[in-house]
Amino acid sequence: MPLAALLAVLLAALTHASWNLVAKSAVRSVHFVWLYSMASLMLWTGPVTWVVMHAHWHPGPLPWLALGATALLHLAYSLALQAGYRAADLSLVYPIARGTGPLLSFAGAALLLGEPIGLISVVGVLLVVSGIAYYPSYLQSHPAGGGSLANYFATWQTPLQWMSGAAWFIGALLLYDCVLSAVQAFAPGILDWISKLCAGSNDTLRFYALVVGLSAIAYLPMVVIFGAYDWFNLGPFWIQKCRVLLYGLYFFLGAGVGGAGLSTSLAAPGSNLAKRWYAWAIAAILVFLVAGNLQLLSLNHHTYDDPLWRLIVGVGWILSCATSAFALLAIFVRFANTPNRVFESLSTNSYGMYLTHYAMVTWTQYALLASSIPPLTKALAVIAVAAAGSWLLTMALRWIPAVARII
Repeated sequence: MPLAALLAVLLAALTHASWNLVAKSAVRSVHFVWLYSMASLMLWTGPVTWVVMHAHWHPGPLPWLALGATALLHLAYSLALQAGYRAADLSLVYPIARGTGPLLSFAGAALLLGEPIGLISVVGVLLVVSGIAYYPSYLQSHPAGGGSLANYFATWQTPLQWMSGAAWFIGALLLYDCVLSAVQAFAPGILDWISKLCAGSNDTLRFYALVVGLSAIAYLPMVVIFGAYDWFNLGPFWIQKCRVLLYGLYFFLGAGVGGAGLSTSLAAPGSNLAKRWYAWAIAAILVFLVAGNLQLLSLNHHTYDDPLWRLIVGVGWILSCATSAFALLAIFVRFANTPNRVFESLSTNSYGMYLTHYAMVTWTQYALLASSIPPLTKALAVIAVAAAGSWLLTMALRWIPAVARII
């Protein structure tokens, strides 16, 4: 980019931020939107008239209709922005407005107008949006005036201070993906052995015992040594020390079940697991209540540093995780076996939704934090906004062939 163009971009960013500062200071004035709208009209009437006359432009009704719709949309945005500035600080409203604008225009251009989208544009949108994804958590943890954008970005750049959120599990999945790919490339016999181990998983109780036994080997020594609350990180990716092997175990067992053939596995329609879905669902609830109360008892009596208690609670969670996994799979295999366009789309876009939903969740939660509406209503609103927003965004992203191959 030429130096002049770069300086123009930086000047535009400074001017825009300054304008928002003025808008915040004039938030109580009902005439402010009218004044700057009229000033814009007076400023651009002359140049636009000159261009139209010299270009001999004779637009039909559709361009005029588009111009009118644009004007109405911009007026609605301006009024909404002023309402936002009346309700909250500049440090909250400005990043929301600047972060959601590129996201919505990106999705709208792809879904509604069929605009071609390149990988560079995707990276640009992600850089803009990801920077504000964790900001609500930072604001909530610094309520006494320390949650400024300057302090937030300074903290963001400190390696040990990342606000990881859902990124920790994305990092774990990425790690296991890389390990599995390496095993497939350099030691495919290991995957063949795992597939043979998982063969006959339709013998549900035998496979359940296998999962519980391997989980005990992978988890119990780790939780006794490190405890359940000790984390470590690499950049933005954090993970509990005691669960590194356990997550990897479930990841590879899933690959093994698929490698052995889904048509003869516990995930096949009409499998023994699906036939007894109700028993697994009841067992999952009961085992979870036992494991959860064991952990609560340990916390209340401050025994979480006792190796014996770590072992007892660890056994509870091993059984709970395995039983819940089998129960959820049983329910879906039993009831989600009829073709449905909505569910098929949801399945296709599910991984992309997982990657993109976090910013929508945090900002919706933060926006509703001070609201007096019932907690259940807040929860439903957050779920609806995050699900619909991440679904639409993923659909738009998947129009890019390079992105579609990943998500």
